[in-house]
Amino acid sequence: MKMMELSGNQFSGHLPSTIGLSLQNLEELYLGDNTLTGVIPSSITNASILTIISMGPIFLTGAVPNFGNLRLLKRLLIGENNLTAESSSLELRFFSSLKNCLYLELIEVSLNQLNGILPASIGNFSISLQIFRSFGCHIKGAIPDEIENLSSLADLYIDSNHLTGFIPRTLGN
Repeated sequence: MKMMELSGNQFSGHLPSTIGLSLQNLEELYLGDNTLTGVIPSSITNASILTIISMGPIFLTGAVPNFGNLRLLKRLLIGENNLTAESSSLELRFFSSLKNCLYLELIEVSLNQLNGILPASIGNFSISLQIFRSFGCHIKGAIPDEIENLSSLADLYIDSNHLTGFIPRTLGN
């Protein structure tokens, strides 16, 4: 199976913990607009040829996993859940793992409970990143200067957070 579209149904319960093990040939996964709960299983990273993950809104909780093994990932849509950062760090480390996703065009994590700091490593995202949405996530601290490295970035949505400091002069380069 290359694509699985299950959005807009009334699925409930947890995602199978082995979802990434049984769908190793999956390229596109759409689960939005259901009432699924629980965590994003870490096994999802075993589906290493995934290009699109769309899991929102579906009431997921827990920490955002490390998606770094998904090197072909183009679109990560996990907004409108109750996902959090790793509890051991104030820095949003899952963002750092996305630097391995060489074809990433869109990141949508808005309306989650991330409650952390954007790492400087976001400047190492794919040069193909065009859209970055993380509004309403309780993100704190400053916008890293390294954001200037995102030369293809066309749309940046980081409103309704708790950002402080200065807007980087190079933002928009």
